[in-house]
Amino acid sequence: MNMKRAQPDFLSIEEGLRLVTKEGNHAFALRWYQDPATVKMLDKYEDNEYDLARLEWMYGFLSRIGELYFIESGGRLIGDVALSPDDFNIVIGLPAYRRKGIATKVIERMKARAKELGYRKIAVKEIYDFNLPSIACFKQCGFKRGAKTLDGYSYSFKLDV
Repeated sequence: MNMKRAQPDFLSIEEGLRLVTKEGNHAFALRWYQDPATVKMLDKYEDNEYDLARLEWMYGFLSRIGELYFIESGGRLIGDVALSPDDFNIVIGLPAYRRKGIATKVIERMKARAKELGYRKIAVKEIYDFNLPSIACFKQCGFKRGAKTLDGYSYSFKLDV
């Protein structure tokens, strides 16, 4: 029997930046996934933008297989991050908050959370070759490039547990 550990309501990162859980309707995040530039970074071959049903399905799936948090900066929800034993995903949904070091801080906090959960590593299934900001961010956080994928590479970070 797989017993999932209780997920905290929030994880503090620094003053004004934290990760929070949000149950129920996630319509607030829909605009992130209707931005073509954001969608391209996540779903290179997707022609259609996300609708609310698809977004809710995705968030439900991510919550079932691991932990899902929303990134809150200055009281505003700006993105999401999901951690599971087999995959790690982060999206800074609002372009104005990208390339400001927020993703790096979130990744570092999630590395600590993965240790708390007893993970031995954090794995990113694929970062597309053209997604240079994500590649740089993950490398800065100590992730190593792994296996070649169809359109990029996997990345992973070994945890000292």
